[in-house]
Formats: sequence, structure tokens, C-alpha cells
Amino acid sequence: MKTTLNGIYLGHTNYSDTSVIARVFTAQYGRKSFLFKGVKSKKGQSGLLMPCNHLELTCHFNPNKELNVVYAIQLKEPRYSIGGDYKKMAVAIFLTEVLNKSLHIETDETELYEYVAKQISFFDTTEFSPNFHLYFLLGLSHYLGFFPQYSCASTENFFNIKEGVFDFAASEIYHLDGVASSLLQRLLTHYSHNINSLNITHKERIILLRSLVKFYEIQLEPCEINSLDVLIEIFQ
Repeated sequence: MKTTLNGIYLGHTNYSDTSVIARVFTAQYGRKSFLFKGVKSKKGQSGLLMPCNHLELTCHFNPNKELNVVYAIQLKEPRYSIGGDYKKMAVAIFLTEVLNKSLHIETDETELYEYVAKQISFFDTTEFSPNFHLYFLLGLSHYLGFFPQYSCASTENFFNIKEGVFDFAASEIYHLDGVASSLLQRLLTHYSHNINSLNITHKERIILLRSLVKFYEIQLEPCEINSLDVLIEIFQ
């Protein structure tokens, strides 16, 4: 039976000179693989293969198959700025890697999907903010089940990346140092505010980003976010 699915494009591997196997995050089935036949040979179709694109896929979908063939692809929502802004593109590539390594397969994740789609649309249609990916990672951790536990009244100063809480100990393996822990506290305090309300320096932003990625890598172990250094290099 012909089915139409909406999904966030997360990348692909080449299948042939004209076709790719694409990874797509769908609301109903989590991260799934689809064969995009001839996508690289059709006029205007290669532009669909852009990180974070919101796609509409038409196929005879079988949730039990590892690979479903797509017969028609179109943009569900056009992208306005990600493709033409190298900083936004770098962030989009980084976020797709995080999503690829965070998302489950064959799981109904409607709320998570709605969060991701809404945040990417906001990112695409607003002026670039160097804080966006920090807020995105923090929000995503909520849907993945490991949002940091923090109370403004707490006197516990070191963040435990294994337990996801602030405590008094400061072991080298599972605790952020005092500077990184303080920056995370500031992010948590400003999380419900406008993303530009977090007033931090470039150096502090890099420390905070590395800390959040380290937190993700421990929570999603085994996991390594390879695009982090590229993202940091672009922002130098």
C-alpha cells in the first residue's frame, strides 16, 4: 500500500552512481533507511540531500524491512538559509551526526520528532545565533531521558556527566571541572529564556559545547561525535 511519510534527512551513503541509501528520522518509526533511486541524476533532486531537510517520502512502506524504496521525494518545508550560510550548514551537519547517534530505530518518537522539526525550522528562519546548538542539545537531552538535574538553590558545584547531576565530588573521569560546571549552570538557568540571553564569550561557548558533547558521549556510550572539531574550527 502506498504510504506518505514525513522525515528529517540525516545523511546518506552512496548506493550507485545515481542512487543513495538515506537515513531519515520519522515520527512513527524513528530512524529508518530508504533507497532514493536516481536522486542524483534527476534535475533539482540532489538539493534534497541537505542536512536537516524536512522531506515528504512516498513509498510502499513496510516497517519490518531494513530498507524501503522511495518512489517520490519532495520538500515538506522549504529551507531558507541553512544551505547558503556556512555557519548554519556546519551546525546542521553537527546536529545530524548527534541525531544519527541518538535516535532509536523502529520507535514511535512523535514528541521528539516535533521538537526536532520545530527547532530546525526556527534555526532556518531566524538570524544565526552561536548559542542555538547549545540550547538544542540541552532540549534534546530532555526527550532522550537524561536532562541534567539542577536546582538554583543547590550548593553542589561539579557536574557528574555519568549520573547527570551536580554534586560535591570532582573526580577526573566523570566530573566537569569548576569552570565547565558553572557554565552549564548558567545555560540551565537561561534555558527557558531567549537563546541570546546567555551572554558568554567565544572561549566559554567552546568549553560549554565540549562539555555537552562529553555528556552525550557518556550517556549514549559507546558514542563519539566526530564533527565537533570541525564545527569548532569553523567558529574560530
